[in-house]
Amino acid sequence: MEARVVTSFREISPADDDKMVIVLAIDRHDGLVDLLRSFYQAGVLTLLITDRDINLPPDVCDSRTTVSADKFVETVKDLVTPIFNNGMINLDFNDQSITLRNTSKFVVCTADARGGDSRIADAVASFPGKIPDRKHVERMLWSITHNRKLNPPLAIKEIAPITEFIKSLPETIDIVWGVLIDDSLPGDTVRLSIIVAGKEL
Repeated sequence: MEARVVTSFREISPADDDKMVIVLAIDRHDGLVDLLRSFYQAGVLTLLITDRDINLPPDVCDSRTTVSADKFVETVKDLVTPIFNNGMINLDFNDQSITLRNTSKFVVCTADARGGDSRIADAVASFPGKIPDRKHVERMLWSITHNRKLNPPLAIKEIAPITEFIKSLPETIDIVWGVLIDDSLPGDTVRLSIIVAGKEL
């Protein structure tokens, strides 16, 4: 994975081996549309993160989200971390692509769960208010991440709140999920992340 910081959007163009580009933009700068379109038309998964709603043509990126500028780094990390962590059920770039390609809009939600039997339920309970319009969710990528020495261990029955949450979404939704290991997490923490995408979000 490579990250580049540029002072002008004209300084960067797609390479033959590029699979995904995440563009961070504050306001609509000169060259933004051309930059996005160059990657999008090259078949690169093209994602845009802005700090405000920017009026753009429909054919310039696969999907976009709006977050405050101080959340840019966190949002990028939440997007890419699941596809670089291994675990019991791995996620990869293809899962990311299936979830986000040609979806127009996406939202990333992450919650750290601690404690006993209710930890996953508590994390899931924080998600509904972060998703603008659940009836328009088309695709979703779930990742459940924890330290390999998680204590207490994750129990199957703890997953029930996730199932109930999914039942509140459209029946036609496409869901990808993984269970991942990240030993940088505290030993009592389960990190629950979802990437939600849809054309009308």
